[in-house]
Amino acid sequence: MATGGPGHVTGRVSRLDLRSVVIGAAVALGILLAAVLIARLIAAGDRESDALLVLPPAFLIAFFVGGRVAATRAPERGYTHAMAAGTLGLVVGVVAGMIEGLVAGRQITAASLFFLAIGIPLAASIALLGAASALRSPQSTKESP
Repeated sequence: MATGGPGHVTGRVSRLDLRSVVIGAAVALGILLAAVLIARLIAAGDRESDALLVLPPAFLIAFFVGGRVAATRAPERGYTHAMAAGTLGLVVGVVAGMIEGLVAGRQITAASLFFLAIGIPLAASIALLGAASALRSPQSTKESP
């Protein structure tokens, strides 16, 4: 593949701004990691704690915002960048969680692999909603002075 400048990849697919994808994924992971850490602190090891109920909405918010950020940074291909950011963020998050579990002495379970398989299209879809909100907002349609 040829490059179209720093952080850009070109080829059969139109330009993909890797920096926008990575920043969107990092934003999603940052939001999700903050929620996980707070929930773990509150739950204090109790897997039945109500504090863990914050994680599903945090997942939705994290990937929505990450997709919005990626699309805002690369509006000419906003949906593609948002979907790539959501996918990258989820894969990195799940793999990091698996590694953390292995270090803690837990095994990789079928549930972890199932979450990865189901989570990728879910995270990408939520990121697409974030892109839609970014690309349809009045700020994204205004012309620069």
